[in-house]
Amino acid sequence: MLKPLNKQILVLVERKPEKTKSGLIMASVDDPRSEKAKVVEIDKEIQSVKKGDVVYFKAYSLSEIEIDGKIYGFLKEEDLLGKDI
Repeated sequence: MLKPLNKQILVLVERKPEKTKSGLIMASVDDPRSEKAKVVEIDKEIQSVKKGDVVYFKAYSLSEIEIDGKIYGFLKEEDLLGKDI
């Protein structure tokens, strides 16, 4: 697994494919809406979240990578909007 550096947070993004009424899966497009993801790893300096937290963030702030078919992303702490409690 990856270890985030420089005050970054590693998250697992769970996106559901959008479907039309007839069941066709639409291609994903960049969306400025907020998204949510599960925190996988954090830099040792991060104190506002911990592993396992579900966080919300603006979609454009995520630096995505794909590992084993899953979408992970790096976020800066200041890009977080909130978390589930």
